[in-house]
Amino acid sequence: MARISNILIVALNAIFLLIGLCLIIYGISSHMHHRSSSAIAALTACQQFLLNALLILGVFVALVSLLGLTGAYHKSNWLLALYLILLFFMIVGAVIFMIFLFAVTNETAGKVVSHRGFKEYRLGDYSHWLQNHFAKGNNWEIFRSCLVDSQACSAFSSDDNEDQEHEDFLKANFSPLQDGCCQPPAKCGFIYRNTTFGIETLFGPGVDYNADTDCRIWNDNHNKLCYSCNSCKVGFLATVRNQWRHSAVGLLILIAFKILVFCIGCCARRNNSIYKRYPHYRSYP
Repeated sequence: MARISNILIVALNAIFLLIGLCLIIYGISSHMHHRSSSAIAALTACQQFLLNALLILGVFVALVSLLGLTGAYHKSNWLLALYLILLFFMIVGAVIFMIFLFAVTNETAGKVVSHRGFKEYRLGDYSHWLQNHFAKGNNWEIFRSCLVDSQACSAFSSDDNEDQEHEDFLKANFSPLQDGCCQPPAKCGFIYRNTTFGIETLFGPGVDYNADTDCRIWNDNHNKLCYSCNSCKVGFLATVRNQWRHSAVGLLILIAFKILVFCIGCCARRNNSIYKRYPHYRSYP
C-alpha cells in the first residue's frame, strides 16, 4: 500500500510539474517575444497582468509539485508533511475564493429589448464590489483601453456584413460586451445603416439628448464608439460575471481533485511511517 500511494503522488505531481513548467515557459517566451518586437506588438496593461499572473502561478505550481514528487519518491515524511501543509492551505484558499466568486456574481436582472436579440442591463444589477473594481475610476480606464486594443468591435466592421439589413442586424446574437460597447443604447433611438458604423442620429420619442450621457458619448469613430458609455461598463461586467461563474464551477472540480490528492498524500505519509518503523512490512506492496 505504501508503494502504491507513493507512486500515485509521484505520478500526479509529475503531471502538475509539467503544467507549471509549461506556464513558466509560455510566460517567459511571451515577454521575450514582445520585447524583441516592434512597438505595435507591445504588451497592453491587461496582457502584462495576465502574463505575470501565469508566471507566478506556474512557479508556485512547479515548486509545490516538485516538493510532493521529491517527498514521495524518497519516502521523506518531513517533505511530504510540508507538501501537505501547503496543499491544505491551497484547498482552504480555493474554497474561500470560490465562495467569494459566487457572492460577487449574484444574479442579474436584464430586460429584453423589443425587436433586438439581446438583453440590456444596468450597473445596479451587479454587486458593489464588481462595480468598484471594474467599472470605476482608473480601473475602468485600464480595461477600456484593453477593449480598444483587443478590437472587441471588429465584428461590427466586417466587410461581409456591410450590406446587412437593419432587422437582421438588430436580431443578431451579439455578446453583452459587443451590445454595450459597439453600438449606442436602444433608448437613444439611433438608426442603423450598415456595419461600417454609419448610424444616423435619430432619437426616439421622449429621449432627451442632453440628459442621457451615453447618447452624448456615442461616436462612430472605431476607437471611441461607446467604450466610455455606462452601457459598455455594464456589458463588461456581464462578461466578467459569466466568466467568473464558469471559473467557479471549474474551481469546484479542482478543489475536489486536490482533496483527493491530499488524502492520498496523507495515506502515503502514514504508510511510510509504518514502512520505516516495521521493516518486515517491506515484503508487502
